[in-house]
Parts: sequence; structure tokens; C-alpha cells
Amino acid sequence: MLKNLLIYRLMIFNILCGAALVWAWQRGFVADMFLHDASYMTYIAMVLYAGGTLSLLWRAIKVSSALNRIKTGASLRINAAKFIEKNAHLDDVADLIVVVGLIGTAIGVVIMLHSFNPESLSDPSKVVETATMLGNGIGTAFRSTIVSAMVWCVHIVNLRMLKTSTVLMIEDSK
Repeated sequence: MLKNLLIYRLMIFNILCGAALVWAWQRGFVADMFLHDASYMTYIAMVLYAGGTLSLLWRAIKVSSALNRIKTGASLRINAAKFIEKNAHLDDVADLIVVVGLIGTAIGVVIMLHSFNPESLSDPSKVVETATMLGNGIGTAFRSTIVSAMVWCVHIVNLRMLKTSTVLMIEDSK
């Protein structure tokens, strides 16, 4: 009888995501995302993701342990609502990651609009400076959106695996 299947699934998926991250790092994409983000929202998204992942792994260990006991024939008294509610904060983490990405996008747009001076377009020497500042603003907007969207996708897949296993564990314990 196989044990800890949820843990193994999470490990396999996250190792594959880690491999994609290493590839992106080697290509220089990762450093660019963080070093050129004037809003620093990419850092906040990563902190939220890391905290959410640690909490998700802790909950996965709890669910996996209960599933292992059920597979051995042990009778468990599980309060389904309580077990599901203990996982609910992970939905909030996913929402916060999206919100942080949107805030970074808004900050980037504000930087872009703030840097735009229509009068500088009439002076050829200031056109390049204005274009650079506009590019920095839109770059910040895109970077925070991209990083937040990517970590959100990984978090959502991990969360789906946990939710499915939790429901199966509750149903099998009846």
C-alpha cells in the first residue's frame, strides 16, 4: 500500500516548477524580474508564496497522515468542517498574491503616467529620457504582473491537490 501520495504529488509538481525556475534563472529572466521592479511587489508576492507554500505543506502533512491511518483501517473521527476551514487561509493567500500583482501593476502605471511630460516631447534632447522613464513604469507593471501570475498558478495547483486529498480523506473516514 502506497503512503504519502499527496506529499509525493506535491514534490513532483514543485520539483518540475523548480526546474523551470532554474532554467529561467540561467536565462537571466529571474534577476531581471526582481532587480528592475520599482514597486517591490515581486518581492512581496514571493514572500506570500513562500509563506503559503510552507503552510500548505504543513496542511498536506496533516491530510497525508490521516489518509495513511485510514488506509491501514484505523477508524478516525474527523470534523470535516473544521478540517476544511483549517485549509481556508490558503485561498486567501492566493487572493493576496493576485492583489499584490495588481497593486504592482497600478504602481507601474502611476510611475509611467507621472514620468510623462508632454512638454518634453517638443525638446529632442528630453524625448529619450521621457521614453526611458515610460519604459521603466510599464516594465514595473509587467514584472509585478508576471511574477504574481506565475506564483499564483503554482500555488493554485498545489492548493487543488490539497483540497482534493482533503475531500477524499473526509469521505474515506466515514
